[in-house]
Formats: sequence, structure tokens, C-alpha cells
Amino acid sequence: MDEVESFVRDLLPAAGDVPFARKTYRKVFLDAAEVDPFATSVAEICAVCERLGVAVPAGFEEGSLDDALDLLLVWHVEPQLGGGVPLFVYDYPASQAALAQVHEGPDSHRTAQRFEFYVEGVELANGYHELLDAAEQRTRFEQANRTRVADGRAELPMDAELLEALAAGMPACAGVALGFDRLMMLATGATEIGDVRFGWALEGGARLPHDLEQSPRPAPLHTVAGRQLADGRQLSERGQPGRRRPPVTAAVKTLARPVKRAPKPPARFLASQRHPRNEEPEACKSHEKATRPATSP
Repeated sequence: MDEVESFVRDLLPAAGDVPFARKTYRKVFLDAAEVDPFATSVAEICAVCERLGVAVPAGFEEGSLDDALDLLLVWHVEPQLGGGVPLFVYDYPASQAALAQVHEGPDSHRTAQRFEFYVEGVELANGYHELLDAAEQRTRFEQANRTRVADGRAELPMDAELLEALAAGMPACAGVALGFDRLMMLATGATEIGDVRFGWALEGGARLPHDLEQSPRPAPLHTVAGRQLADGRQLSERGQPGRRRPPVTAAVKTLARPVKRAPKPPARFLASQRHPRNEEPEACKSHEKATRPATSP
């Protein structure tokens, strides 16, 4: 988290000198929804959603607790995260560990050693302390595939290379996935993620290859693939609300700063960098003659 904070500060000077905030996953749920994610149930989460005006899809009560928490997180908790001061959320439930290590939290709950980073309700990064136990990782892969099969989805192939590396004794390490395009939106003041994606234009006005030129532009930040509900929400392939990110307009207004273009070099600098080979042919010939090594008789 310290390294991410330092990196973001370098790119977003407007973030100021105030230390970024840090809260546990449990704390943000208690603050925003008055519910303890480690001592709740799907039924209670659904009731909380209804109280807060978050629509609950039919049959959602039969889903998992993690799905219920995610529903409440995306539609009510997340928009409140990182408002004013960027925020790190850490100590997620062990069931959401993915590839992260799990430890005993300060409140005696098993939590994943991972974090997510938010600025004005927009998630910018997701980091975790890598799991090093090959047997545990295999168990997680198998459990994930069982869940997929139960949901009518195909199994994912086992990552044999990762398991082999873990078994061989991979050293302690951590990783962070940071949405660089989202960060560039905040840095430049862009309002659409497509405006900061690379590859849509070539230098000199050249056109993209036909297959790339005809491909659709990236979807807006606040949408995900899938069917859309009447109220604008997206349905995932499991028929449940997908993770929708809120628009970044507020974040842009808060942290955007003008992009300073590099000043044009003075004429004398350009002249000093001019190479004879870039001049007229006669100049090139004289340069070659002056610099050609002498040959022995």
C-alpha cells in the first residue's frame, strides 16, 4: 500500500500531502451500511439492500454470502469510498482471498491479505500477498471449478506452472494490479475511458488496420458485459448483477489537473542537433568525404 500511494502521488499531485486513508473491509461496511460482513447472512444483506434502496433480483436470497456482499458493496458502499481522500480497503473475508494469503485478523476473523484502492468511488488497484502453499492453492482452484460447474459454467484449466513454482519454493512476494487507464483519466481530466486507451490513433494520421478499426471502442467504465436490467444494472452470466463501476466524473473533478505539454526546443538547439545526413545531398557527400577513414597505400 505504501508503494502504491507513493506511485499515485507522483502522477496525481493534486492528491495533496494528506496521507491516504486506510480502513478494513469490515469497517467500510459498518460505516456505510451498518452491517458486519463477518457476522451476517444472505437474508440480512438482502433486507439491508431493500432498506437502502438497492434492488435485489428475484431468487438472489439463494445465492452465496459473497455474492450478497458484492451486491451491497457495488451499489451502496463503493460509491462512498475514497471521497475527498483516496482510500485503501484491506482485510477482505478469507472466502475472497483468490491467490492471496490468509491470516488471523485483529478481530479474530480470518482475512485475506489483500487490498483495493479507491479514489472518489472508483477502484484503481487490487493488490495481495501471494499465497505460497501449493496444496492450498490447488484446493482453491478445485473449489473454484466446483462453483463454476454448479453454476453451469465450464471448468477452468488448472495452472500447473503456478502450482509447480509454489511446490518448488517460490519466495515471498506480493503483486498489485493497477488500472492505469483509470489513473490516466484522473491525471488528464478525461471523462471517458476510451479517451486514454492506447492504439486508437497512429502518428501522422495513419489509419488502423481494418480489423482493428472496425472493432468497438472500450465500454464505459461503469458498465460490464451482459444483459441490462430495466434500472440500468447489468446481469452477469450467472443471472446476478455484475460489478458496475460508478462514473468517474466526481473523481475527475477532484483530482484532474491540466496536462503540461513539453516546450518546443529553441531553434539553436535544433540547429545543433542537425546532422549532415539530413541536409542536401552535396552536404552529405562533403561530410562523408571528411569523415571517411584514410586508406593505406
